[in-house]
Amino acid sequence: MHRSNVNLLSRFITVTSFFAFVFLGSMAHAQEEHELEKAFYKEYTFLQKEKKALENRLKTLQAENKKAKRDLKEELEQYQQSAFEAEMEIEHLNEKIVTIDKEALAKESSQTVFEATLDQANATLHPDGSDKADSIEQVIQESLALLNKNASITSAEGSFYLQDGTQVSGEIVHLGGIARFGLTDSIIGPLAPAGGGEFMLWKEAKAPSNIKDLASGQMPETLELFIFDSPTKEVQVVEEKDIYTTIDSGGIIAWIIVTLGVIATLLAIFRGMFLFNLGKVSSETVSEISNNIQAGKLEDAKTLAEGCNGSVKRVLTSTLNNIKRDREHVEDAISEAILHEHTALDRFHSLIMVIAAISPLLGLLGTVTGMIETFDVITEFGTGDPKLLSGGISIALVTTELGLIVAIPVLVVGTILGSWSNKIKDTLEKSALHIVNQYQNTQGR
Repeated sequence: MHRSNVNLLSRFITVTSFFAFVFLGSMAHAQEEHELEKAFYKEYTFLQKEKKALENRLKTLQAENKKAKRDLKEELEQYQQSAFEAEMEIEHLNEKIVTIDKEALAKESSQTVFEATLDQANATLHPDGSDKADSIEQVIQESLALLNKNASITSAEGSFYLQDGTQVSGEIVHLGGIARFGLTDSIIGPLAPAGGGEFMLWKEAKAPSNIKDLASGQMPETLELFIFDSPTKEVQVVEEKDIYTTIDSGGIIAWIIVTLGVIATLLAIFRGMFLFNLGKVSSETVSEISNNIQAGKLEDAKTLAEGCNGSVKRVLTSTLNNIKRDREHVEDAISEAILHEHTALDRFHSLIMVIAAISPLLGLLGTVTGMIETFDVITEFGTGDPKLLSGGISIALVTTELGLIVAIPVLVVGTILGSWSNKIKDTLEKSALHIVNQYQNTQGR
């Protein structure tokens, strides 16, 4: 009994201890959860405050950022406005620079024109190069003085050259600045510039009294004079060229072309006379033979044919000798006879046409030769003196001209003669066939 109670008491104490331990554990856990909840709430409260502070800070920063953006935008607009104004200023300055350049160029051009005008005026007023004017005012004054001088008639003692080169002294009458006259005891006439400021007698005057009246200050009604544009430029006396001189200026090639032209002319004349005589005899003879055939006099017709000359004789004789054969053989005989006459009828035709073809080619050869000679002269002496170039240019131009002068008429005449020859061939063939037809008609009756 006592032992049983002890066991019960032990179990009670054990259970009680277990529940006490459990209760104490629960109390400790609850206390721990309370502490944890308290700490969590405290931390949550802190974070809420931080969040609110951050939100306030974010709003502040956004406001500051917005204000900064607005300020930057305004500043950018100001910079853009300043840049636009600067660009406008640069463009305005560029326009000023262009204007200044144009003004400078115009001034430079005006200065160049002024200097060129001044040099030209000095060259006209002072051809010897002395006492040159250095201002426009001086040029105008000297020009007015020269105009007054050129508008008047003056005379002075001087010398001039005769046409044979003899220098004589006498009185020289100045008709302004365009003409001069020389007067000596035996010779009176107009003067022409001889170069270097000297003058030569152009020709003796037909009316010397008119020049004497001019020297005395009286203006005659008519006056024979030589007008010049510059007293320092020598007048060249150009002689008229004859045909021989013109051909000779073209060189050996020009003479070859002329020779070919003469040969072609002679051949064309000879061939034309031959064809003329042949055609004339042909028409008369065919008419007589046709009349004899129609009358049945075949032997008389043969006698007439034998009395002809050249191609007409051979063609008509062959026709009459074969006239009694059938039609086909007669036509073959006629064709054969006419073919044999082609050589005689076309005599010199090929040679004439060859001359017509090679004449312009020879002219072209002369042109090339003349240009080569001209370039050789330019290479050796330059282009300072045009007289040095005249030889090559004459060869180039004269040979071309002669080549065309020969080729064109020779080609035309050769073509006409060729057509004439073909016409005679056709006439011979028609005449022979006419005789054959006449004979067959006579035999059929």
